[in-house]
Amino acid sequence: GKNTGKGAVFLVDPNWEEFRGLSKRPVFVAWKDGTAIFWDQAYVQEWVERIEAFGFDFNEAKLGTTKGSSQLSRLYERMDDESVREILRNYPVHYWVAAVDKTSTFPEVFRTVRFKVLELNP
Repeated sequence: GKNTGKGAVFLVDPNWEEFRGLSKRPVFVAWKDGTAIFWDQAYVQEWVERIEAFGFDFNEAKLGTTKGSSQLSRLYERMDDESVREILRNYPVHYWVAAVDKTSTFPEVFRTVRFKVLELNP
């Protein structure tokens, strides 16, 4: 995180709750942010649109269970360059954190044993 700008937005698995706190960087969307319905109803529509950008269907999801969040993680894992480009058409995102074995044409700027960080606007 310290090698990126404070405002750099990261595309990460929406269920990776620790990422934002550990990196001190904003994320594109987090599943748990849906609880904002209790105090910031204006944000809820934005949250829904961002979750749906992964291909998530709220009409089919079981929101009161962990099935919804695990389905979202599976959709995230299946993302490819084209689906990321679709998000970029509508939202300012700077980096994509993907599994190390994910094939992508985006340039890699950092790597750990499990993840790599790809720069989306080089």
